[in-house]
Amino acid sequence: MSDFLAQDLERVCGARAATALAKLGLVSVKDLLFHFPRRYETFAELTPMTDLSEGEEASLVAEVVDQRVSQSHRNRRLWILTVTLTDGVTEVSATFFARSSGMLRGHQERLSVGTRVLCSGKIARYRDRWQLSHPAYQVLEDRGEVGTAEQARELAATPTPIYPRGQGVATWTIEAALRPILDTLSPADIDETIPDDIRARDGMPGIIEALNAIHRPARIGDDRPARRRFAYEEALVLQVALARARLAAEAIPATRCPPREGGIHDAILAALPFDLTDAQVRAGRELDRRLDSERAMNVLLQGDVGAGKTLVALLAIARALDAGAQAALLAPTEVLAYQHFRTITHMLGPLATSASGGVAIELLTGSSRTPHRRQVLATLASGTPALVVGTHALLSDNVQLPGLALAVIDEQHRFGVNQRDRLRSDTPAHPHMLVMTATPIPRTVAMTVFGDLDTVVLDQVPARRVGVDTFLVSTARRAWVERAWQRAREEIAAGGRVFVVCPRIDEAEGEKARASVESVARTLRATPALAGVAIGELHGRMNSADKDRIMGDFAAGRLDLIVSTTVIEVGVDVPEATMMIVCDAESFGLSQLHQLRGRIGRGSKAGVCLALTSAAPNTTAMRRLEAFASTTDGFLLAQEDLELRSEGDILGDTQSGRRSGLRLLSVRRDADLISRARDDARALLEADPTLESVPGLVAALDDVDPSKRAYLERS
Repeated sequence: MSDFLAQDLERVCGARAATALAKLGLVSVKDLLFHFPRRYETFAELTPMTDLSEGEEASLVAEVVDQRVSQSHRNRRLWILTVTLTDGVTEVSATFFARSSGMLRGHQERLSVGTRVLCSGKIARYRDRWQLSHPAYQVLEDRGEVGTAEQARELAATPTPIYPRGQGVATWTIEAALRPILDTLSPADIDETIPDDIRARDGMPGIIEALNAIHRPARIGDDRPARRRFAYEEALVLQVALARARLAAEAIPATRCPPREGGIHDAILAALPFDLTDAQVRAGRELDRRLDSERAMNVLLQGDVGAGKTLVALLAIARALDAGAQAALLAPTEVLAYQHFRTITHMLGPLATSASGGVAIELLTGSSRTPHRRQVLATLASGTPALVVGTHALLSDNVQLPGLALAVIDEQHRFGVNQRDRLRSDTPAHPHMLVMTATPIPRTVAMTVFGDLDTVVLDQVPARRVGVDTFLVSTARRAWVERAWQRAREEIAAGGRVFVVCPRIDEAEGEKARASVESVARTLRATPALAGVAIGELHGRMNSADKDRIMGDFAAGRLDLIVSTTVIEVGVDVPEATMMIVCDAESFGLSQLHQLRGRIGRGSKAGVCLALTSAAPNTTAMRRLEAFASTTDGFLLAQEDLELRSEGDILGDTQSGRRSGLRLLSVRRDADLISRARDDARALLEADPTLESVPGLVAALDDVDPSKRAYLERS
């Protein structure tokens, strides 16, 4: 960052303004320059004060001849500033209201007697006087000389920037502080971030021109090219950062895992009772190509519910095992880890042991008993070819994987970058990395949040998968809810099993009443329609043994219905589960609902999903549920989810209480910018790996703010 941009605002605009701006987190010249207006206002056509009409909007040029502050007679907590304006013939009162006299001080100082102003608002008649209530205004001295009617009209048409404020900082304080900075800004003060050839190609303004256009456009719309330019700049900085991370990872030697005829990989394929989909074949070939390399693979494998990601990952794992190496499968929950362990053990059959030409399959979770844990740790530390399936327990310091060639991470978004890198720390070579997500990701989000990973997509669902019909059930219609439980009983009587999903485990005092596992299970056990039905409960507070017992009983048919939290969201595979009832469905996100629905209809019989909701019509919650009920295509739902969610939600910032780390770039709207920036980033680094030719871009990379770093690292 240049010395000019790093200057403290107190040196530039004085202590008083700097103190106010610091409330907004603006402490340097750069902070202020890149604090962009959120919108602009213009004054209407100037109205002669002799032609005023009650109820109409008017824009006036007038002089302040009096001002006074008083308390409201009707409400002693309300203070009123009355400013008298005149054109020399007609007088108009401009009134401002506040909860304290101190809150009016800014207006008082700006609207001192003798000040000429341009103001705009709706004209009213009060006690035989014209009045403007809380008008928008500009002090003419702030905008230069305005001596003629033509100059006044020109000023009225000039957009006034309205800045994000808060903390009681007025927009004119920001505008006034910016004025001397913009007036003196020169190329020596600020480097171009975007290479000249790219700006020329796309017709983008230079950085100084863009800053002036965005802070003080001559006409409405003049800021658009500048905003487009800065959005692209954000995309380019992010994509260069991600591309550099990718290149750095690929530069580290990895263990080569070439195909081997007659190995575990081929045995798995031969034992399958079905054919792979074309998408699975394509994905498998791509992963084989990348594994057969000494450059580390970093791949995001995504596909819809039931697309067969686990099988594709298992075949990749088999390549590592066939190469005499170790592999690890990291899952975010014990339920999912157990499910993966059981599924893989079943698929491998007699090969799921180191005897008879097979390979050891180990399970390691936080609940693993000490003797078992010691045995697993010893096997892994010896470097013996093995697959270990586990949870965060795999990231413990006492877990050593010297022969690790492939790490598969399921539900990547639940792990941080430090946790991911922990799997690499004890290996002499860089393990290949395969990241799986059960939620289809729109392309813009994949490029932005998972930008340092190459994406492999499974865009087919096996033909053997049956469908699931989804219906919305209004909880306001009691008969409909009762019918839902009757329908569950019919499903069970026909040999199916039922999931009932709740947003809470128990009833919390002082919080909005939402369905809980405890209360719903209690209600269902007393519901006549479900008399004799074996009902179990499942949630994250249960220990692993109890969770495993409940799921085992459900899979074996000893339980007919499970009331659960979202602990069953991913990985649970019970072919007999044919029905799901989601309570308070509006409490869940669209992708989460889709994942939950994926737990049913996994056998030979079609599934039915009922979403119980109290959401009102035409609300975002109801639009989300209507989208959920309209399709089972995860990619369509992912795009719909992208449109319905806020930018902060998309980038994972909302839950942490931060604003999105992006100022102007939108992963919802700017797919073309992000794609172009990604291509440009790769080309730039190929031509100039050190980016010596673009020092402004290097400075921007060094200055990526913490919120951006947080989600960059999640990839």
